[in-house]
Amino acid sequence: MYLWGVDSAEAVTEDLYQCVVEQFGHPGFWGRYLLRVPGISEGLTHEELALLRRKRVRLLPIYNSLTEALGIRQGVAAANHATFQARLLGVPAGVPLFANLERLFHIDAAWIRGWTETVQAGGYQSGIYHDPVSGAFELAFCEAVREDPS
Repeated sequence: MYLWGVDSAEAVTEDLYQCVVEQFGHPGFWGRYLLRVPGISEGLTHEELALLRRKRVRLLPIYNSLTEALGIRQGVAAANHATFQARLLGVPAGVPLFANLERLFHIDAAWIRGWTETVQAGGYQSGIYHDPVSGAFELAFCEAVREDPS
């Protein structure tokens, strides 16, 4: 089964939604960044969430305030910030929160464990938005799973 969706750094508006539907079809999900990062992405808003709900499009919330992913403390801190932002926006519990690590980031198994355990303890599911082919993600993820299969 495939689930097609969109990832945008810009806010979801009625016009953008209609353009996507006309060009590509109805998306099953829409990836949006939780926080505004000047020059890179606009942060998710309550209005966008309401629009996506009306259109029956699932949200894929992406936590995007990271420059590296090293150590359990950084993983826990990032997850706490992500779950706080998600709750503030009204993202329902049980939804996966994705850490945007990109392929150029430094990452280790301790960060993955800290992120995953803390996001799950906060009532959400853990996800990682990353290129699994390039960079250090594959090794770090496999090591994290060896250390804790859950």
